[in-house]
Amino acid sequence: MPRYEIDSKITVLKKEYNVKDIVEVLSNNPANKTLEFFQTIGLSFPRELRINQLRDVLRMPVLLTREERASLADEMNYRLSWFNQFTETQLVNLFSFFKDTDLDKKYLEHLWLAMIEHMTDKKISEHDFERFIKESTEHSKKNGIKLQNVIDYNKTINPLFFDQKGKIDGLKPDVFRPVLYKSSTITEIRELGLKYDVNVPKRLRKNELIDIIVAELKERGEYTKETEDKLNSMNILLIQRFAINNKIKASTELKKEEVIEYILSNANETREAYFVPSSSVYEVEASDIGEAMPEVIEKPIVIEEEPVVEEPVEEEVKAEPVVEEEIKQEPIVKEVIIEKVIEKEVPTKVATIDEETLNRILSKSDSTLRKEKKFRVEEVEEVRLNTVEYYGKKPKQYVIELNDKDTGIESVEPKEVDNKVYQVELTNYDVEKKRKFSFGRFLLKLFLIILLIALIILLIATIYVWVTPTAPTSGVFQKIEDFLNGIFKANSLQWLRDTFHKLIGTK
Repeated sequence: MPRYEIDSKITVLKKEYNVKDIVEVLSNNPANKTLEFFQTIGLSFPRELRINQLRDVLRMPVLLTREERASLADEMNYRLSWFNQFTETQLVNLFSFFKDTDLDKKYLEHLWLAMIEHMTDKKISEHDFERFIKESTEHSKKNGIKLQNVIDYNKTINPLFFDQKGKIDGLKPDVFRPVLYKSSTITEIRELGLKYDVNVPKRLRKNELIDIIVAELKERGEYTKETEDKLNSMNILLIQRFAINNKIKASTELKKEEVIEYILSNANETREAYFVPSSSVYEVEASDIGEAMPEVIEKPIVIEEEPVVEEPVEEEVKAEPVVEEEIKQEPIVKEVIIEKVIEKEVPTKVATIDEETLNRILSKSDSTLRKEKKFRVEEVEEVRLNTVEYYGKKPKQYVIELNDKDTGIESVEPKEVDNKVYQVELTNYDVEKKRKFSFGRFLLKLFLIILLIALIILLIATIYVWVTPTAPTSGVFQKIEDFLNGIFKANSLQWLRDTFHKLIGTK
């Protein structure tokens, strides 16, 4: 089997072509034109041919991605651990994950090299091959070289590839089941079903649900014809209730494993040899069914130190006199550690008073104030207050007359202002101020008045004796002294004069 490289040459009808040029124009040709050409000449390709190219191109990006995600326990990293067992659909869908144009171009190059080898192997007509090359070259000259979407390209040429007998999407059913169950999604599995003309329903029909229940009953040895007839007469809800009561896993909503089984039981590639597997088939791991991807261990970052090269230094040795140095004892310094004392803030309690207590105190003080202060309403200029508006229907359209002993209100005269507003006027609100007589308070005030008068007299007398160091013999002052001496029956001013001068030391 000839092996072509990208820089090799190929001869078609005695004309030599560069393989690189042929691959470039053939991969640039529209996918539908490529499909039409190969269907016309009746040539198809084994699915393993495309799967092998996909694995070769995608292996390194997958390994690098797993290394980058080594510290992340994410679902994608686990799915990629099944890479060696991936179906063709899963491999193609990885291009939408990487989104790398260089990777897309590399894959198309590898794919066409393998397809050219297969065409040479099958000895197709060189005239057909040359015609295909010319058509592709003309298209490239007319429209230019444009990179095609790899996923769409693969979907279009899918009919050109076939599975080996007993395989589906490149895998046998016993491998197909755990690989899709552990490393794919329901959406991707449904997409794979459409690839094989199997449209998986989102919900099971009634007869399909009954078939699942009947199969489970037969496996348990509990099946009877009467039970099956009873199930056929039930509606969907009652059938689901029957399954729950009998602990049978059956629901109209398809689970992942049920979607897989639906594809295997309906695809042309596997329908003939299909059988219901045991549940243990979905519990295996990648290492149990083939070569697993290598485990990725997060590598620690090692910083290499540059070696230090020491250059030899030649020193001139001189004889120097030996000087004995005195060893001085250095004082020992003790390190004193001062610890900071952190005082904790003690929350202060703030006295609070509830609303009910406050209202009670205010009501008491208000009643006390009303008792202590009385006034006559008629003496105050008329001011209309206490106007209340009532909205809606009221049971009473009048104000009841009051005779409140505490407030002194003898009557209330309502005046209708409009249909719903009343003005209330108070009459004869007579509250006199009550004051109690206190004898002790009276004596205290009298004493203070007498004391004040005495101090004033003493102050005046002191000033007088200071300005008159000797007693006057005649005049007005002499008459005043005689009058005062007559009142106190003694020579009081002279005594005060003598005492004052003794105190200040002038006598």
